[in-house]
Order: sequence, then structure tokens, then C-alpha cells
Amino acid sequence: MILNRNEKTIEVKLVFYGPALSGKTTNLVVLHSMLPPETRVPLTSLKTEGDRTLFFDFLPLSLEVLNGWTIRMKTYTVPGQVRYASTRRLILSGCDGLVFVADSAATAEEANRVALQDMRANLRANQIDSKTIPLVLQYNKRDLPDALSLAAMDGDLNREGLPRLEAVASSGEGVRETFVALASRATASAIERLKMNRIAPARLEQELESMLPMAPNVSSLGRPRRAPGRSVNPSYDLTDAAVDRDPEAGESALLQQAVAGAVSMASDLADANESTRLLEAHRQQFRLLAELATAKVSSRPEQLRSLIQEVGKAAGLSAGLVSARMPWSERSLDPLALNGIEKDPLSEVEIPGLGSLAFQLLQAGRPLLTTDIRGQLLHGNDHPAIRKLEALISVPLVDDGQGFALLCLMNIKTDRPGPKPGEDQLRFAQVAAALLTPHAKAVRASIRQPAGTSWSA
Repeated sequence: MILNRNEKTIEVKLVFYGPALSGKTTNLVVLHSMLPPETRVPLTSLKTEGDRTLFFDFLPLSLEVLNGWTIRMKTYTVPGQVRYASTRRLILSGCDGLVFVADSAATAEEANRVALQDMRANLRANQIDSKTIPLVLQYNKRDLPDALSLAAMDGDLNREGLPRLEAVASSGEGVRETFVALASRATASAIERLKMNRIAPARLEQELESMLPMAPNVSSLGRPRRAPGRSVNPSYDLTDAAVDRDPEAGESALLQQAVAGAVSMASDLADANESTRLLEAHRQQFRLLAELATAKVSSRPEQLRSLIQEVGKAAGLSAGLVSARMPWSERSLDPLALNGIEKDPLSEVEIPGLGSLAFQLLQAGRPLLTTDIRGQLLHGNDHPAIRKLEALISVPLVDDGQGFALLCLMNIKTDRPGPKPGEDQLRFAQVAAALLTPHAKAVRASIRQPAGTSWSA
């Protein structure tokens, strides 16, 4: 675990461990395919010509859950082949959580036991307590005709009663659930060790599930599948000496240097890819702000809607609107332009004695970013209008020192939700709101008072 207070990040290291060909890399490939394209960075994998993992596979993920703090989960697999013992030991260094991927094939029973012994020995070598580190078991390849029974696998591998999940990683089944179970426990444990505000694993599970939608069809991901029933069963020596023995003894130091360098480079590459993604997002935002600053002011709602659409797209949010307080509307706002939605959900929520939720956000006079609309704005109360909203940014538009309209950008829940907005998106929305102000004023001034209404005080 690495804490960076300046960048407000907590880095958590997760490792998929298990015997050769148990499906560790397949788990990471499937996880990578689940990530939204706009947040996905390349999966780093070092393999031999036969498509076997040589050193490790590496998948970085980010999750914002703690008052602007970002959890960075760097997920590795280890090579299962016996001869790469020192590689496995090195990759386990600094590990915050583990998945042990067991092969369900009857012919892999011995390999599973040896790999589990090897994992515990390498944890001891890294001074990591196997009884306290978050550990989840995945029983993979449950579709094999000779798959061992759950009772048999539990008897061999799970006498401690650890969390265990069934999976068919090659088709995506159980991969998401396994990762969510591990990552939520490891992240909650890391936060607790840092003595920060405690987050329940259930809350983290919800956040992770929203980040990783249900598995797509993974049959075309490019990982070769073994024929059903086949499993590698090399000759294993079950003695403790065999577990601790390093077949690479003569080249151990050189190999460890190579692995350490590769791990460091992969981590640096992931950071660089994330920085590149953010820089590209900022470049697009600055380009749009320049266009907003020079756009000709029009009273046409269609133009304002188009501008809102571009602002929402640059902020990574799927819907948006500008609503305004009209002289004839009391404690409510009327929409000037809508994008991605047919009506303003915030104006449908009435707070007894105070007016609509949209009106209250305008009256507050300050920008807001929330991914918990029900909890933060409605004090836990529910309302049908906001059930499909998973994120909201609202910014008042000000004229002569008075808030007259409200820019709202929001994400609507879908099967593949987008990334959660952060402080960068909020700052961008604030600048965009200022540049949208003259356009909103022009549209507002063009709207005639509806018949049968009177001006409010």
C-alpha cells in the first residue's frame, strides 16, 4: 500500500495467484474488457512464445470513493510454472490482497495444493501474515466435465472458511464477482490501516460493481481456450523443501533484478497512460471552453442545448440541462434547454415548504458534485425522479451577483455506466457555466409569460 497525500491517492496492490494454466491471466483479460473504454488503459503482459505468462500481467484500475481520494488498484498475476518461484516471491512483495485461482479439473488437484503451499511460503518470505491479508478463493473451470466437487475442493484448499467463488473465467462467469470481493476487502483493510474514515466493504462493492458492468461476450478476446477436460499435471514434490526450493538458483539474482525492473516499468507505464488519458481529456475541455468564449450569443434554445451537449460530453456525463427561475415561477425553475433527458428530474422533487430540489440547489449559491443524490440531497429519502441518476454536477449561473439559472450535468444509470465525475470535472463545469451565462440569459429573455400566470414576488 502506498499513500500519496499530495495527489490524494491510495495505491493498493492485488495479486492473482495459482497453479499454471488455472486462468489467472484470463481473469485480468476479462476484467480489462469490462472497463469503460474512456477509462481503460492498456493491459501489460509479458509472455513466452507459447502464450504463457513469463513474469506477470498487470492491470491498473482507479476508483474515487473517499472525499476526493482516489483508490488506485494495481492488479498482478504471477507465473504458475514451477521454475519461476523467485518471480512469484518478488511480485507478492507489498501485496494488499490475494485471489487464489484454483483449477477445478480432477487432474489439477495436486497442482492446486502445491501452489497454495507455495503462496503461503512466499507470503512468509515477504513477512505478510497469511491469516490477516484479505484472501479470496476462486474455483475456476467449473464447466469441465471432470470438475471436482465443491466439497472436495474446500477440503483441500479452504479449511479456514475463506470467501470462495465459482467461475468459468474463459466465458467471463464469476470474474467480476471475484474481483469485487477481493478489491472491496483489500481496499477497506488498507483504509482502516491508514486510520482514515472507515468505508464498509458493502459500499466499496457497490462502487466497484458500477465501475465493472456485467461481463460482455468474451469469446473473441484473443485468449486461447484449452479443450474441456485437459489440464496440465506436472510432477510436483509436496515436501516443504520443494516449495521453498528455487530451481533458478544460479541465475536468481539476475532474474530478480529483471523482474523488479519489469514491475517498476509496468507501474510507471500505467501512470503514464493514465496521465495521457487525463491530459487528452483536459485538452478537449480547453478546446471547448475556447469555443464557448467565442460562440455568438443566440436566444435559440437549440443552440443552448447543443452547447450543453458538448459541455456534458467533455465532462464525461451523459445528460444535462440549464433551468432558470422565471418571474412567474415561485420556488421552482423552468428548463431553458435539455440534453439527453426529456424533463428536469430535479424540478420534479418537491421539498415541503422549500420548493423544488432544483430551486434549492440554485438558492445554495455554490457548485455541487455528488454521486449520492439520495443521501446527500434528500437525507436518505427516495423519489422516483432521481432513482436513475448516479452522478450530478450543478453550478449556479450568476448575473449581477444573483443566481438566475442552474447548469446541471448528470449521468443516467445504464448497463455500462460511465466514470464517476471528480474535482476536475467540477472545475471545468464552473468555467463552462460562466461562459454559458450570456446564452442562458438570452434564451430566458425570449420566453414569454404563459397565459394565466402571475408574476411572483
